[in-house]
Amino acid sequence: MKYFVFVLIVIGASPASVASAFSECAAIEDATERLDCYDNSAQKSQTREPREPAGTIGDDDPLDETLFGKRLKRTNVPDSIESRIIDVTTNNARKKVITLENGMVWIEREPSRRPIYRGQEVVIDKRKWSFSMRLVDEKRRVTVERLE
Repeated sequence: MKYFVFVLIVIGASPASVASAFSECAAIEDATERLDCYDNSAQKSQTREPREPAGTIGDDDPLDETLFGKRLKRTNVPDSIESRIIDVTTNNARKKVITLENGMVWIEREPSRRPIYRGQEVVIDKRKWSFSMRLVDEKRRVTVERLE
């Protein structure tokens, strides 16, 4: 019984529908009919069409550079962008906040003493779990996170 409820929850049935299916099937006295009731309830919940999570974009959408760095699932965004720094400030945690000419605002994940100035060209690359920024002519990278 516990396994059946767990299966219904895992496959996406709502708690209300699980409770109603459970109470209907539990009221049946014959064991074979009760098992058939549970099987039918499980099949009905499996035939639902999966919903796409909020904040996702389909794979057939064109590349959209404005989405680069935002926390969306399965987005069609470029693997890297190039831009010029128009402003650099330091917050209270000594992390640099970098504003690019394309309007994006990025912050260092860890404070660094690396000199970053206005007018420098940067490349921001998408990594598996994060984003890294490097100056165009340098190899050294810093992990960054998009603010805006």
